[in-house]
Order: sequence, then C-alpha cells, then structure tokens
Amino acid sequence: CCLCAVGASAQVTEIKSISTLKENEVANETFAPSSDWAYLFVDYSLNVINQPGENTSLDSFSFGLRKCLKRLGDKLPLYAESGLQMQIFFDDYYYEDNYNEKAYSLMMFSFKLPLNIVYEHRMGSVALYPYAGFSFRANLWGELELPSGEKYDLFKDTDNYKVEYRAFERFQFGSQVGVRLAWKNFNAALEAGMDFNEWCEATKLFSVTLAAGISF
Repeated sequence: CCLCAVGASAQVTEIKSISTLKENEVANETFAPSSDWAYLFVDYSLNVINQPGENTSLDSFSFGLRKCLKRLGDKLPLYAESGLQMQIFFDDYYYEDNYNEKAYSLMMFSFKLPLNIVYEHRMGSVALYPYAGFSFRANLWGELELPSGEKYDLFKDTDNYKVEYRAFERFQFGSQVGVRLAWKNFNAALEAGMDFNEWCEATKLFSVTLAAGISF
C-alpha cells in the first residue's frame, strides 16, 4: 500500500541519516585536532661531526618541552609547534694509533629552540605526528680537557704545543625532520637533523635522535 511504501521510505531515509551521522562522528574522532598538546621529553642523539678527511661522533642528551602554538588553516590538520630544550654534548677521544690512550674529552651545554610544522593523523587512541622545521641553538659553555687535567675554552682560539683549534661558534641554525608517535599520554619520536653553518672551522653536525616523553 502507498502508506506502507511511504513509511518504509521514511525508515530507510532515517537509517541512512543515522549511518551518515555515525560516519561523520568516526571521521571527527579520527581526525579531530589536538591543538592544545604539550609534552615533556628526554632524548639521546648520536651526532656525526663531519670534517675534512674524517668523521667522528659526539653523544648528547637533552630534556625539554614542546607545545602546539596554533592550527594552520581549516582543511588539513597542520599545526605550528615550538619549544625549548637543554642539550648536553660529551665524548672522549682517543689517539688513532693507540685506542687505549685518551687524547682529550669534550663537553658542551646548549639551548635549542625548534620551530616545526606538524601534521596530525589519528588512528583511534594512537596518533602519528610527522614534522619538519628549523632550529636555533645557542652554545652557552664548552670545554676541552686533556688527560693531564688542563682545560681549554671551546669558544676561544687555542694554539700551543698540546692542542690547536679555532674557536667554536656560539650560535647555529639547522633543520630537522621526524615523526612522533603518541599513545594516551606517552610519546616516542625519531628525528634526523643537520646544521647549516659550521660548528667550528670546516666542521658541521649531523644528528639522529631518539626521544621519549609524557603529554599533559
């Protein structure tokens, strides 16, 4: 009958509307922005010192904070992120012809300010945040120490019979790309970075970083 047909049609329309609403809810849940994120982290970096004739390595640890600044546009889940972290660089270096004899130790403290563009992709309770950006690093203090206990300021030219090097740079600019995985309040990240300007004469830093943190 006509009334039955009309009733059935209205029922189908209602079911479709409910289905569309649920699909939209799932989409919103999957791609809903989290523009208020902030997280504390610690990380370890293996830094490759690229210089003419040889490459050496330098370890570093850092801790800091990163926070979302704002969403960039309405169509894509893109965000601006920044933060501040303190880095501690250190390593021991040995003579090439005698790896049992230490040549010198190096240590440096720095502050790093990154600025990233972040893309957010959610999969239920898990979210991926690939990012890329630029960074500014201020090297506050650095020291080279010989086995004898003699110490030298990295930011002053040194030229004597025991050690010779040009002063290290106080400020550096660089770039980084990485991806962060977030699950509930826990974060893990992998990042690769490089410096644009020289750290010291004919020397640049390249780094690979592993990080872990907690959102709040």
